[in-house]
This record gives sequence, structure tokens and C-alpha cells, in this order.
Amino acid sequence: MLREMFFSKPIVFAAMLFALNACAPVGGTISQPLSGSWAEKNHLMLNDMDLNINKFAISPFPRAGCKKIATTTISKIDWSEAPHITTVIRAGDFVPMVIRIKQGRPYVLRVRNRDEKVRYFRALDFFRRNAIIAITVDGEKARRTCVHAIYVPPRKSAEIRFVSIEDGHYEFEDNSSIIPMVMSAGPSGVIIIEERKDAISQEQ
Repeated sequence: MLREMFFSKPIVFAAMLFALNACAPVGGTISQPLSGSWAEKNHLMLNDMDLNINKFAISPFPRAGCKKIATTTISKIDWSEAPHITTVIRAGDFVPMVIRIKQGRPYVLRVRNRDEKVRYFRALDFFRRNAIIAITVDGEKARRTCVHAIYVPPRKSAEIRFVSIEDGHYEFEDNSSIIPMVMSAGPSGVIIIEERKDAISQEQ
């Protein structure tokens, strides 16, 4: 079936590969290019989907577009004084399901996985519209912060340091896909950022 799609509908096949690449964790090994002149011409590559390669794997956005704030502003943040929030995953459920914070303030969000299997913290719009300063998983710092999902190993925790930039409602779920409705059982919870007039401004 894939072979037929590859030769008859190359654009559709390319879209499938793009989706796989977007969902693959950072740090995975790269396999050899697909055979065939069309594939070689377009440099199509498949990412290794073995999530054990990088235990603090994250899924990056395919294009840039995440929010940033000035480096001087970041250097002034005392993260020990920033509010710390924890959401716990147990039996696939997030507790609490609703997280309320204020716009323009620094926060530390901890995602604790109490299950015996891998869980994901997928919050595409939240990661894209707020300034993610640092991500660590099981004590190790991830290389990127412009992400749409974080891989949380069994019985481990992830920590997200961020500054809330845009007020609004941001749903999150246990899903690594960047494509809406793919492998999704619906939102697991929501982060509500309430508007605040004296908010930290985004870097221009």
C-alpha cells in the first residue's frame, strides 16, 4: 500500500513523512533515504521512532514561530521565587485538569508521570504563544524550547520554565502528534492565562 502511494501520490506520501518527522523526538537517529529517484531528489528522510534513544526527547515545531523575551529580562528572573505548579499524570489522567495563571509572569510547571508507561504533555498553542525559557526531563536539559510536545518517561518528571505572554485558554493532552485529531482522545486539561495589564512584554 505504501509503495503504491509512493509512486501514484507522491505529494500525499511526502505529507505522511512530514507528519512522522514532526512527531519524532529530537535526538533520534536518522535512517537512510528512501530509495527511488523522486525520494532522492526531494531528500526525504525517515526519523528513527525509538523513543528510548533520548530519554528527554521533545517534539519540535517544523518551522520557527515561538515567542521570545529579551535576554536581559530573562536574566532578572529569580526562578526560585516564581510560582511552582505541578500536574500529576496517573492512569492517563492529569490532576489538576485546570491550571490558572496570570499573564506576564514567570512560572515553573512540573509534569509528574506516576504511570509505568511513557506519557506526553502536548500543548501546541501554549508552547507556541508563550515564552518557553527552559525544559528539563528527569533532571536533564533539553536542547530546544520551541516544541509542541514533551516526552515524559515512566515514573519521571518534566519541568518547564516559562513566561506567560498571551492570555487565553490552552488545552493540553497525552499525545505527541502535531496534527489535530490524530491519535487524540481529546484534551486532558487546560491552562488558563488571565489577562494582566502590567505584563512582561514580548521581545520585539
